[in-house]
Amino acid sequence: MLVRPEWFAPEDCDIPPVIWSVDDVWLSGMVARKGIPIWLDANVLDPIETMSSPVASLNAAVLDGVGREDADAAAVTYMRNTHGLWL
Repeated sequence: MLVRPEWFAPEDCDIPPVIWSVDDVWLSGMVARKGIPIWLDANVLDPIETMSSPVASLNAAVLDGVGREDADAAAVTYMRNTHGLWL
């Protein structure tokens, strides 16, 4: 992910519990709420789909008792409820 420092304010670093573990969703939400488009290189393969790193995968991580899928869902719910994103 490439970002510009000026895209973020100090309050963007105040990340709620559990959501800090899914920084990709958090950072996407922070730039989306400012109207900054998100670009994806079509030639980049998702490491989950390629199984390029089955050992020590963040996808399998459980942090503070919460798995990746539930942390992602919590982050999306937070963005919807707090910033009106991704409705």
